[in-house]
Amino acid sequence: MPGLLFSGANAALVAYGEVVGATGSVVIDSENTTAGQVTVTRNSTGKYTLTLPTGYGQSQSRSMVFCSPRATSPAFIGIDVSASQQKVIYTYDSAATAADVNFSFMIFENTEPKPVL
Repeated sequence: MPGLLFSGANAALVAYGEVVGATGSVVIDSENTTAGQVTVTRNSTGKYTLTLPTGYGQSQSRSMVFCSPRATSPAFIGIDVSASQQKVIYTYDSAATAADVNFSFMIFENTEPKPVL
């Protein structure tokens, strides 16, 4: 993974993409990463589930998920990373109401062995 590994941070890019809020479709996908294709499901207005390919999920304490709204007006995003294989994204408009908002995402995983406590 030479092109996808951030050696100083011990992080590898697992998935990235841009999602069309109204449909949940990925317009730029992660097929060029080592993870392969990530799938996105629009569950309801402003709620999306990103599912990673088998073998690329880690516990929530070892995942780094970044999302950014791709909207012309103010928008906000919330992320639930409590599951290893799926990440739930919530999008809101400027009034903090659930809304279908286009967004981009990047998911990294820690490449260091989990410390023994």
